[in-house]
Amino acid sequence: MKTQRRTQRAMTLTNVAVGVGVALSLMGSAWADSTPTTAAVGGVVPVLIAPSNNNTHAVDFDGTYARADVMSTGDTVVLTYRHDDSDGDKDDSLTSVVWRYTSANGQEETITPTSNVPAVGGAPGTSTITIPSQALGAAAIRVEIWEQSETGIPRRGQQSIIVLDTSKGTNSGGGGGTPSLPGPIVMGSGAGDITGGIYRLADNPVAGSGAIDYSRTTGHQPVVSETYLFRAWRDTNGNGVWDAGEEDVTPHLSSMSWTLNGSNVTAAGSGAPTTLTNHATGVTTDQYTVPVNDASGSGAVSGDQGFGLAVVFN
Repeated sequence: MKTQRRTQRAMTLTNVAVGVGVALSLMGSAWADSTPTTAAVGGVVPVLIAPSNNNTHAVDFDGTYARADVMSTGDTVVLTYRHDDSDGDKDDSLTSVVWRYTSANGQEETITPTSNVPAVGGAPGTSTITIPSQALGAAAIRVEIWEQSETGIPRRGQQSIIVLDTSKGTNSGGGGGTPSLPGPIVMGSGAGDITGGIYRLADNPVAGSGAIDYSRTTGHQPVVSETYLFRAWRDTNGNGVWDAGEEDVTPHLSSMSWTLNGSNVTAAGSGAPTTLTNHATGVTTDQYTVPVNDASGSGAVSGDQGFGLAVVFN
């Protein structure tokens, strides 16, 4: 009998334990909970760095130049930077880059980059332009770029990097240590739409005036003691005529030289004729007064007579 009572008691205790376990289990389920969700996970702001001096919010400039002193049409200008985004977001800064200049006649113009290469890892990002002929005479090249990544929070900085003059380096907002050459931009390669002509000063030639261009007219010849005027313009329609509305670019040329060409056989008389090719007269301004014989630099007895005039310019 004693054994039976002990067994019943054990069974009772076991049942109680199971019940307590179930109750505790149910109690645990009832107390399961969660915190509120945080705001979206953010990262660091992307930053552009000038490779030359490691300045932040800065870019460098380089290029390929025809001259050592100023920029020319046909030159290339290259913007260079490092992209710093420690979150691992990829560079997207070049989708925002805008190159600009103000033309000689005051028009705001943009330049489409010939190449945009984003920064990858330690390799810098670059944006490259070729200076168009339309920029002839422009005082400076400007550029704006945002510090920007493809993904992340935030994707871009709070303000753009604005460079008012690529030749000024740290003094124009670029922040980098390597500027471009300065302006004003002179004529170089890629200026096939620039045409020049020779006019009589007394005719007051301007665009669309219809003044005779002596370099393109066989029925009219320059005469001794008369002053002639050289003008270069942007020949937008390619017809070789200084039409109304076509820009005078003479002030923006880097050089000009009046020359004598051809044979003076018609003026040599009984003497031996002389043949000249691009013979420099020594006049390098936009005006030339045909000298009397003994003041000519042609070396011929008849002076400039019999030769043709031409202006070599760039």
